[in-house]
Amino acid sequence: MGGPGVVGDRRTRRWVWIVPVSMIALSPAITDYQRLGEVGTSLVLALFVGTLLTGISEELMFRGIALKSLRDRAREGWAAQWTAVLFGSLHLVNVLVIGADAIIQAAMAIPVGFPLCLGRATRLGRNPGPDRHALAG
Repeated sequence: MGGPGVVGDRRTRRWVWIVPVSMIALSPAITDYQRLGEVGTSLVLALFVGTLLTGISEELMFRGIALKSLRDRAREGWAAQWTAVLFGSLHLVNVLVIGADAIIQAAMAIPVGFPLCLGRATRLGRNPGPDRHALAG
């Protein structure tokens, strides 16, 4: 099982760390703290728990089941690309809730999902991913 960035005989480049680290670093900068203060503690807590649970379910579904299934059949990069496309496509369901803005959300989820899939093969990815996902909320 090799060192950092190696899973079995597959080597993953260190650049994949950029996306999860930047998501964590930028989250505090894009949070609307004034609005959070207006809605109250219980709603903020509910939003946090809901976002965390969404992250857990999406990580298990995509970086768990889908990625593993595709990796058993193809190379790492190919599996990561198609998992990211599936991940982005799932976000199109949000059209029913937020309208056309969900198309932008889905389009952004694909390029974010790709390095997250590749990152799963690094040491960073061996730890549960929902914390990174939830922070990107």
